[in-house]
Amino acid sequence: MIVRLSPKTLRSYCMREDFIAKYIETFGNTQYIFPWDIASQCFFLSSSFPDMMAKLQLPFLPMEKTNLRGLQIYNTILKKIRITKSSLENSSFRECTLQKAVFKNSNMENVDMQNANITNAIFDNTNLEMSNFDEVEADNSEFDFSNIRYASLHAGGFNNASFRNCDISFSDLGNAVANRSTFVKSYINNSSFIGTKLNNLCMLNTDAAQSNFERAFILDGNIKQSYFKNADFSFSTCNRIYFQGCVLRGASFESATLNGAKFENVNFRDANFNKAILRRAIFKNEDLKNADFSGADLQYADFSGADLRKVIFNRTNLAGLQYNKSTKWW
Repeated sequence: MIVRLSPKTLRSYCMREDFIAKYIETFGNTQYIFPWDIASQCFFLSSSFPDMMAKLQLPFLPMEKTNLRGLQIYNTILKKIRITKSSLENSSFRECTLQKAVFKNSNMENVDMQNANITNAIFDNTNLEMSNFDEVEADNSEFDFSNIRYASLHAGGFNNASFRNCDISFSDLGNAVANRSTFVKSYINNSSFIGTKLNNLCMLNTDAAQSNFERAFILDGNIKQSYFKNADFSFSTCNRIYFQGCVLRGASFESATLNGAKFENVNFRDANFNKAILRRAIFKNEDLKNADFSGADLQYADFSGADLRKVIFNRTNLAGLQYNKSTKWW
């Protein structure tokens, strides 16, 4: 059943809790259609009566150029909502269901999405700076062309998520699950990915300088033309990872596991591989000047054509190491 609420009717009853309760009790699966010009009153109801409005489904509220600053909504179903060119600074959608929601060209600075379900949602060219996405469900979501600087995405689920042409620098993605996620032409520098699962990661033309991937899982990752100067991969698990055309100068892989890793045209100058496990890793034609492999396991690793000048091999396992006439030792 569909109930159409006119502007006059909604304004007359928006403060009457008994009216809202009556309709929720009578029509559990009723769809409520609110006119565009009173969208803010609709959200006011959600924030005024959160326990009751959580039972309503409001999937069809397209809003454009709407002022929703400071909006507070909790545990409300807002599937397929569409908000364009609107202001939502300091708003809260904590624990809301926003599946397939669309936020486009909007300002959502300092918005609170903690524990929200935003699977298949789209944040297109939206300002999400300093926002809270802790523990969200965001599988298959898109954050393309968005600003997510200084945001917290801790322990969130971002499987198959897309981060294209966006800025996530200085943000916290620690303990998140972002398998098969995509980062293209983005900035993730100075961000934390501590303990994050990034298996089957796809990354291209991305700046990740000074980011922290300590104890992260990046199995079968495919990373090309990206910048990781002074990044930290300590204690991470990166088996079969593939780096092509990347800068990893000064990066730390201390105690990391990179069995079967392949590196092509990578700058590893001053990199730290202390106690790393690199069995059957391929370093063909790589620049490894001043790199430190102290205590590392390099069994059957391939250094054909690599530049190993001033490289430190102290208590390093070099059994089965492969090299050729083009390998530079001094």
